[in-house]
Amino acid sequence: MIITSYVFGDIFSYQSDEYIFLASTSEQIYAAKILNKELTQEIESAYKRALKSGSPARERALVFCYVILKTEDFRSRMASLAKTENTNFDILSNKSAYCLCQEDLQALKKEILESHGVSIKLQELIASIEV
Repeated sequence: MIITSYVFGDIFSYQSDEYIFLASTSEQIYAAKILNKELTQEIESAYKRALKSGSPARERALVFCYVILKTEDFRSRMASLAKTENTNFDILSNKSAYCLCQEDLQALKKEILESHGVSIKLQELIASIEV
């Protein structure tokens, strides 16, 4: 399924959660899940603990591939890149009126392109997008 009415950074809801559309192919939709503030804080704390322990956390754990959003409606919430692939999204009618700020769009693109755990196909799809 190709989603042509969605572009990088569009927000949509699916099963009571909010997502950021990243890219799509004929078989796959890529999206970042916007986590609630509590889960965001838990993951940030775990990341800080991993750094203090000397663990190369960002290279080993996909859970640490994220962007803390600065857009007013999502401020201090995490856009998680841990599970970006989903063939089951039914997003055609769930597009949100919310928009991400330019800074968040740039941070998402940078994180996708620089993270070792993110799908290579997603990196290829995102590389040519202008933000």
